[in-house]
Formats: sequence, C-alpha cells, structure tokens
Amino acid sequence: GKQTGEYLRTVLGPGVVVLGEDSGSASALARQIISSNETGPLLWATSADRRPELEQSLTAANIPLTVLEAYTTIPNPSTPQCLSLTPPLSRADVAVCYSKHAFIHDVLRECGIVTIGKTTAKSGEEMGFTVDGVASSPTPEGAVGAVMQYFNKG
Repeated sequence: GKQTGEYLRTVLGPGVVVLGEDSGSASALARQIISSNETGPLLWATSADRRPELEQSLTAANIPLTVLEAYTTIPNPSTPQCLSLTPPLSRADVAVCYSKHAFIHDVLRECGIVTIGKTTAKSGEEMGFTVDGVASSPTPEGAVGAVMQYFNKG
C-alpha cells in the first residue's frame, strides 16, 4: 500500500521503484508488474501465510522473484471480548475484517461482516461466514464506505 511505498522510499532512497501502491490485491499487483515490462529481479517482502497468486503469475511471466517472509499475521486474542460489548449494547453490529485470521472467532457469526478486500472476503466465505460487504479499496476510507453501505441496506 501507500504507507509501505513511503517507508521503502524513506529507507531505500527516492530512486527506488515501488510498484503497486494502489493495486489492492496480489493478482492486480502481478498484472501491474507484468504490464510495466519489469524484468526483475524483484524482492517481495510478504507474510508467511501469503496467497500464491503474485508468485505464480510472476513465475509464469518469467520474472525472477525472491520471496522474503518478513512477518506472520496472528489473530488478536481479545477480539471476542471487543465484539461482546456491555449494556446498553449487547454485541457489535458490524465487524471490519482485515485478515483471514479474524474468522477464527465464531462471535463474528452474530454480527455483520465487512472485509478490507475480496481476498479476505473469499477466505471468510470459505470458512462458512457470510460476508455482508467488501471495501472498495483496502484503505480506512474504503472500509468506512463498506460499513455505511451495510447500514444503508437494512
């Protein structure tokens, strides 16, 4: 995203080429890299539990890619308590999920679910959750828009 791009330019210098700040998904990022005629080699700092689309697409396009597992996403153990509110509210009306790891909490079945993107939505649906909305972009503004659409439906 944009913050990652800003960080990389700060750390690596203004001459570094950062692609895909607005791509929103691994598949869209792969298309952007391939259409840019970038020949690599590329370094991809990613999560240990990444989806395979970017790596597969770039490999198929013969673009050399080095994968660096830079972090692991873990669920927040306090999520169930955050969603179980005290009176006068008995539960959260809607939860915004930024990662597939949110879907380990069954309490999400008791509220509306909005996701930060299509990949997170697909993960939730594969785990048997009903996703009520998907952010138009993987940003706070996109998430707010999806929450507002959720409330306007009902």
